[in-house]
Amino acid sequence: YHRAGTHRPDLDQATIYRLILEKMPLVAVLGARRGQDPRLMLLGQWAPEGEERLALEPLVTWNTDEDPQRMALALRE
Repeated sequence: YHRAGTHRPDLDQATIYRLILEKMPLVAVLGARRGQDPRLMLLGQWAPEGEERLALEPLVTWNTDEDPQRMALALRE
């Protein structure tokens, strides 16, 4: 997976939510199916596994911080 910065402090929750729905609809759908709030996905609260993760590789950048158990997603430009 790719390592990059994890935070977008310039984006508020509404903007993050909109970007997820516009640019990463698959992520939003997967998150909703798992009962997760899509707005949490860029905040390190959710990460897909296995086949779902592989399907999302073209859309997202995977990030890790000091805690390898905590994953975050970042929109690719």
